[in-house]
Amino acid sequence: MQKITSANIMQFANEKCGKLKSSILDILSGKLICLKIDTATRSNRGDLCVNAQIFLRDKIEIITLAMEEIQGRHTADNIRVIMEKVIGSYDIKKEQIYTVTTDDGRNFIKAVELLAETASHDDNDDDDDIDDDDETASYVFSGNVLKPIIGDHIISVKCAAHTLQLAVKVFLEEYSPGIVSSSRRVVKILRTPLMRLKVRDQNLVKPQLDVLTRWSSTYNMMGRLCQLRDFCAMHLRSSENLSIDEWKLVESIVAVLALPHSLTLKLQESRFIFSKQSTQ
Repeated sequence: MQKITSANIMQFANEKCGKLKSSILDILSGKLICLKIDTATRSNRGDLCVNAQIFLRDKIEIITLAMEEIQGRHTADNIRVIMEKVIGSYDIKKEQIYTVTTDDGRNFIKAVELLAETASHDDNDDDDDIDDDDETASYVFSGNVLKPIIGDHIISVKCAAHTLQLAVKVFLEEYSPGIVSSSRRVVKILRTPLMRLKVRDQNLVKPQLDVLTRWSSTYNMMGRLCQLRDFCAMHLRSSENLSIDEWKLVESIVAVLALPHSLTLKLQESRFIFSKQSTQ
């Protein structure tokens, strides 16, 4: 085997990529496919990920077809263009596509309609120009999780896990909006170098901050904070610590969110299939 060097590594990578894509083309040929798409934004760069879920060798498999950078705004039409480019590069016919799973962003829902070539031309709004950024998007609960595209076989499916997280977000905002901020403030104190050292010396769980775009992270933050309650009572000043009522509220929220967290993990399983039973 030829030695891989900095001079020839790209040649090897291109050859490997070509062979892998060829095998994927063979696998997808004639298969019924469920597409899953999502975007990720980091360092002012947006990428669209396109996955295919198929039934292969008696089990469900997920194949990543592409990670394409979105040039410009995340509009429905821009997303549709990339989707058509990707499925075209794998010789996927629209008749093969059973469902397209997305989050609740209006740009994604519209992109699927455009893909199915059934977008309404009667709207006064310029729906093709809908642009929902991952971190600032306004999402809507518009009816059922399933939304058949009128006039075509493609079914638009809202990601159930994403919809569940939106419900959790509303719950946290309306039930007690201040307690999340208070919990976050205490966790930040526990993550200072001196406190982290004390936590480690006592073999306790590491305090964890939540991340707004990471599912269940607020539940995980509060859950770990509950495990550090005695530590907080021992090492924090009363002005730094939560009050008794706040601790009770945190514990009750953790108890309530335990089920949504468990369900989210279930919905994220790669072999979790689309069916009437799974969306009820």
